[in-house]
Amino acid sequence: MKLRFLIIFILIVGAIISYALYPVIQEANKPINKFIREAKSQGGAPLVQFVTNSSQANKAARQISIFNQTSGTKIVGKSFMANNANMEFVQKFQSNVPGYVIFNADDNIAYRGKGIVDTETLKRIVPSIHLH
Repeated sequence: MKLRFLIIFILIVGAIISYALYPVIQEANKPINKFIREAKSQGGAPLVQFVTNSSQANKAARQISIFNQTSGTKIVGKSFMANNANMEFVQKFQSNVPGYVIFNADDNIAYRGKGIVDTETLKRIVPSIHLH
């Protein structure tokens, strides 16, 4: 009888923990959050670029590539369309569209930029960002 109550108690506690963690797991699996984790695991500073079309995304990718070739610091950037799915993050990061956000090693926003990222701005601001 005691064993049955112990098993039921363990199942109830497990269900409560699962229920409590579900929103955290859902948030962590959103594409922008996944990208930030992956960028940090690659040893670079995550840069999230919000764009409205593919030509803006291509321009941002070129600028980040140029910066990475000429700098000792690695930026890992990815463009996200500013659509309904990502507007939550635009608001959360207090960003513009188009605009970009660079994160430091502590997952805090290190810099918010307006427009499409450019190499000269990266050269100016990245050395002051804590990346380790």
